Amino acid sequence: MRSKMEDENSFEKIYRIVRRIPRGKVATYGQIARLAGNARWSRVVGYALHVNPEPGVIPCHRVLNRDGKPSSAFAFGGENRQIALLEAEGVQFGEDGCVDLGKYGWNGSMNATTLCYLEQDGKYLMLHRVKKHQDPNKGKWIGVGGKLETGETAGECVKREVKEETGLEPSHFIFHGILYFRNDRYEDEEIYLYSAEISDEETDHIRYDCDEGTLRFVDSEKIPELDLWEGDRVFLKDLLD
Repeated sequence: MRSKMEDENSFEKIYRIVRRIPRGKVATYGQIARLAGNARWSRVVGYALHVNPEPGVIPCHRVLNRDGKPSSAFAFGGENRQIALLEAEGVQFGEDGCVDLGKYGWNGSMNATTLCYLEQDGKYLMLHRVKKHQDPNKGKWIGVGGKLETGETAGECVKREVKEETGLEPSHFIFHGILYFRNDRYEDEEIYLYSAEISDEETDHIRYDCDEGTLRFVDSEKIPELDLWEGDRVFLKDLLD
């Protein structure tokens, strides 16, 4: 019987994280617990995986103990079955029966991106994403930004992305915090949220047509009427106020 701590919401959170472990990588019970928000949930992770409702979709065989050892109680065929599944994915076991976590351990990382809302006199420069066919944001109205490049800080990234997408080079950016976007359909993201004010003089340098879509100034009170991500509406309410 499940305790209150092992409720369905906790299990779903664990399953969502385990789905992210890529082929050829492994994670530990403790690592999954930390990513789920409670470092003390190692045992709860074990309970959740033991009753995995979709073993072909939720790769519970990729979760090992803290030493990199498979579970003798693996619910879907036993320890040898778990070993066979991992070896089929290219994961090797040492003579001690453990996986080298330094080599095969999943770092649990998410895509890091920046998002910036550029404001002038109560209007915001919004990007209508209509150019790329495979764009998960296609049809949506969002701020400007993009992925951090290797070795790049969030501050450096937002300056580069704003310049590339709009032609603008604001002198001052305001950092508002980090958003965590978790979704079963798309890869998880951590989004560094910024805003910046632009002057009348700077608007002369805006490129309203860019590779991602088209840019347009929108009155702040009209922004909720646009086709936005539902998650964006949550933080935009505070940002626009």
